[in-house]
This record gives sequence, structure tokens and C-alpha cells, in this order.
Amino acid sequence: MGIIQKGDPSRKKTIFQIPESSIESGHQLIIQHCGLVIQAKDKIAVIGKNGCGKSTLVNYLIRHLPNRQKQLVYLPQEISAEQSKEILAEIKALSNEQLGEIMTIVRRLGSNPGRLLESKLPSPGELRKLLIALGVLKKPVLMILDEPTNHLDLPSIECLETALKKYEAALLIVSHDRQFLKQTTNIVWSIYKNDNQATIDVLF
Repeated sequence: MGIIQKGDPSRKKTIFQIPESSIESGHQLIIQHCGLVIQAKDKIAVIGKNGCGKSTLVNYLIRHLPNRQKQLVYLPQEISAEQSKEILAEIKALSNEQLGEIMTIVRRLGSNPGRLLESKLPSPGELRKLLIALGVLKKPVLMILDEPTNHLDLPSIECLETALKKYEAALLIVSHDRQFLKQTTNIVWSIYKNDNQATIDVLF
């Protein structure tokens, strides 16, 4: 059960920081905040109603994280069929050793690795497990997971909880599943919206 790899925290204490400011989106939504910081081992939950600006915030973080290609793994909420095929092809092209690690993680998350490798298009739940496994293999300093429990059954969610509890690098998880967030995070960025302006409260 769970995932063996614990992640590699950044050697820098702070991996992301912006002072008090506002974030604007193309939909004219403005998000006000009093300064945002992600430390090397932070486990952050992003909560808020649909349409409050969670995706705007995540996209901003992805664009502005220094050296993001090497330091960041992002699990999006929605993945197209074409992206699914590309991900499966990337995994099949890995070395035997890396592929073995990926499949071990997938098995621990409750799926049949052999069936996945034979599949031309994984199910949404299986694809999320593949992306999580691929992300852990890359050992980023920050993993951003957008609704990671979508399409997962309860045993798989419990396995993922166990894995993320042991993960030592930084996590930022967007989710409506409060029980899952309670088990895996210890800092909350709460976003609430009033007309075209949203505000982020940081809670510890």
C-alpha cells in the first residue's frame, strides 16, 4: 500500500514567494492576496466555490514558478483524449527500470499495470494514477494536484492519502474533498469571490 518514494524537498527554504498584490485573469477576475509563500515542505490546500478563481491562481503559479520545467509536476483536472495518448506513449518509452517504478506505484494505487500497458486509451481514473506515478518518479520540488481524487474509487483514494502523507516535497492540492485535504495538507488558501473580485485568506 502507498508509494515508496518520499520526494526530494528543495534545498532552498522558499521555492515561491510573491508580495501583497493582485492577480488578474482574462475573464476580468481580480484576486487580491496579502502575499503568498510556498516553503520547501509545505502541504497547501486550495479551497473555494466553483468559479472563485482557483484555476486562475494555479495557472499563475505555474507560469511564475522559477525553473518550472524541472521543479514542477502538474496534474490537471481535465485531460483530453489526445493528451492521454501522449502520456501513455511517454510512459511506454521509459527505460525498463523507470517503467517498473511507474507500474509499481500504479499497482499500489489499485490498478493492473499489465492492463494499462495494453490499453490504447486509459480510463480517467487510470490516467490520473499514471500521471501521479510519473510525477513522483520525476521527484519535483512542488506537485500541484487539481482534484486528484476525481475518478478514483475509495481504496485508491486511501492509498493516495497514505502516499501524500509521506511525501516530503511541497504539495499544493485543489479539491472539494475536505476529508482528503484534512489528511494530506496543513495550510489552507481559502478563496472567496465578491462580484469580479476574489480574495485569498491563508490559514494555518
